[in-house]
Amino acid sequence: MDLIDFYFNPNLYSPSLKEKADNILTSLQGKKVLDIGCGSGWIARLAIDRGFIITAMDISRKVIEENIFYQKTSNIEYDIIQGSATKIPFPDQLFDSVIMTEVLEHLPDPELALKEIYRVLKAGGILALSVPNGRTYGILMDGIILKFLNSERSYESRLSAEFKKCGVNFTADDADIGGPHLQQFSEGKLKKMLVRNNFEIITIYNDEFLLPYINGFFSGLLGIDRKKLYWLERIDMALAKIMPRFMANGFLIIASKK
Repeated sequence: MDLIDFYFNPNLYSPSLKEKADNILTSLQGKKVLDIGCGSGWIARLAIDRGFIITAMDISRKVIEENIFYQKTSNIEYDIIQGSATKIPFPDQLFDSVIMTEVLEHLPDPELALKEIYRVLKAGGILALSVPNGRTYGILMDGIILKFLNSERSYESRLSAEFKKCGVNFTADDADIGGPHLQQFSEGKLKKMLVRNNFEIITIYNDEFLLPYINGFFSGLLGIDRKKLYWLERIDMALAKIMPRFMANGFLIIASKK
């Protein structure tokens, strides 16, 4: 598996991520969408393919550079800016929908981020928000697995080495980004926070079951190609759909601005 291609297009390698993107994109309304904490920009590019007008935003200068690099090599263009979820650099009621996946748990003030999202959303606008489950992922990942992910054999370390082979060196400004989570969310805690900030819950999806640990062991530790783990991923997807919410690895919540 090409690590760089996987980083920019994980939906081509992971049926679980493809399904997650489908759930997000089919929930959006209108055309103008903000992707907060866009990472490699993979969801933003899928949204463009479906006709949305995307603005991608991330706090990391390194991530901005990575997206610009991919735009130059793929000829896919979209607006991308550096900005914070707790101080969104846009005027009120500008966007029809907002996407924020795996970001809220890294913020020191998640309520402020929700207030900012509420501000930039139009009336009735949609928020697609995903977070890890603090009762499962929070204990296992933060307590155990992240210790391995900081090693030289981690996915991030191997990806950085692949970029360097291509002669690409991005700004190293992210020591405090993407590390251990500052917040742990249960389903109930997250729902109460959304309601408190004037969002109405539309639907909730279980987001994976054991998949991060399967991939961490087989792909991260043993170096097995992710494509060879399709059958395990399919089983995990089926289990996630029937598991009680508290056992899920994470949640994808679709909500609307009241």
